[in-house]
Amino acid sequence: MKKSLKIAGISSIVVILMLITTFFVLKNQTKQHSPEQTVNYTVNQCNFTVNYNRPYTKGRTIFGGLVPFHQVWRTGANEPTTLTFDKDILVDGSKLPQGSYSIWTVPKPNSWKIIFNSKKYAWGVKFDGSVAHDPNYDALVIEVPSHRLTSPVEQFAIFFDTVNDFITLTLQWEDTSVVIPIKVLA
Repeated sequence: MKKSLKIAGISSIVVILMLITTFFVLKNQTKQHSPEQTVNYTVNQCNFTVNYNRPYTKGRTIFGGLVPFHQVWRTGANEPTTLTFDKDILVDGSKLPQGSYSIWTVPKPNSWKIIFNSKKYAWGVKFDGSVAHDPNYDALVIEVPSHRLTSPVEQFAIFFDTVNDFITLTLQWEDTSVVIPIKVLA
């Protein structure tokens, strides 16, 4: 009896180690196809950091295809995109307290919902393929227009810019651009 319990315990440990190893191997393989990117930006004494993964178009139809319209998207690949900042801000006129948020989006043909969520997620999708987003942790949801680009963007990109004291956080991929207006609160 003791011997069989010992064997069962060792077998369980081996299975757990195999699952963990498999997870990290698969995670590293997906990162090769959608590399990680960190964007740092400082303006008005506020430090912003975006961490995200950058998938490629590879000839696919992205919005309305790979990324369906009217459904929550993790906004990139692999782990959800995160935005961290060290001062309170206004996002399209709505206050968002300093902190770290995962960014989820709902692409539509002419506008996108932008969701700032306070929960930390290990991965952007569950084992069944559904998004990991939990709306109970949504700190702010806004909707902004989307714009068509004249030149396609092969690899998903996020970047900051400053115009007249307003910061823009821009998301671009395929033929679509979404601009999120931000203002640092004093």
